[in-house]
Amino acid sequence: MQKSFHPYAIFDHKRQTVGRLLGITSFILAPALSSLLMNFSLLTGLEFLGAFVVSTSIIYLGLDWIFDNILWKIGFIGKLFSIPNYSGKWAISGKTIGESGDIKFKWAAVITILQKWDAISIQLKTDQSQSYSYTATTLKLPDNNWQISYSYSNQPNLEHVHDLQSHNGFCELIFDLEGGTASGTYFNSHGRRTNGNLSLTKIMER
Repeated sequence: MQKSFHPYAIFDHKRQTVGRLLGITSFILAPALSSLLMNFSLLTGLEFLGAFVVSTSIIYLGLDWIFDNILWKIGFIGKLFSIPNYSGKWAISGKTIGESGDIKFKWAAVITILQKWDAISIQLKTDQSQSYSYTATTLKLPDNNWQISYSYSNQPNLEHVHDLQSHNGFCELIFDLEGGTASGTYFNSHGRRTNGNLSLTKIMER
C-alpha cells in the first residue's frame, strides 16, 4: 500500500505567490458568480438560485484543489512556477558498492512517485522489501535538470524479516524529466550500512 503524502520543499519556488494569486482570483470570482446566479434565477424563474451567495473561501478552496491536483501538471504552468513533475513509475537498476569500490551485487526495483503541488509520496519496491519517503527537497540545476533528495524508511517483506533489517536511508537523484531517465546514489544507516548507485527509466505516467 502506498504510504501517505508528506510535504516537500522546492528551492526558488515561493508557494505564497501561488496562494496570493488564488486569493486574488477568488476575490474577483466570488461576486461575479453570485451575480451570475442572481441573473440566471431571474431569467429562469428558479428563485432559489438567487438565494445562493458564493463566498470567497469556497472559490479559494475549489481553485486550490484544482491547482493542487491538475493545473500545476500542465507543462507551461509548471515551468512558469518552477514546479517539476516526478509523477509516475520508474524502473530501477541498482548497484550496491563495497568499501573498496567494487560492485557487491546488482538489484532491480520499481519506484512509484505520487505528487501534488505541495506534497509527495515516493515508494520503492524490490522483491525483498519496500521503502517509503518521509522528507524530500528538490531544486533545479544549471543544466535544467532537476535534483530530488529524500529520506526514507525501509521495511523487509514478511518472508524476509529474518534475513534483512529495517533501516533508514537517504537518496539523491538527478532527473532528465523530458528524457524520462534519472541517476543517483543512496546510502543506508540505522540498521543496514550499504550504499550504491541507481539508474532510472520511466515506465508509466501517473
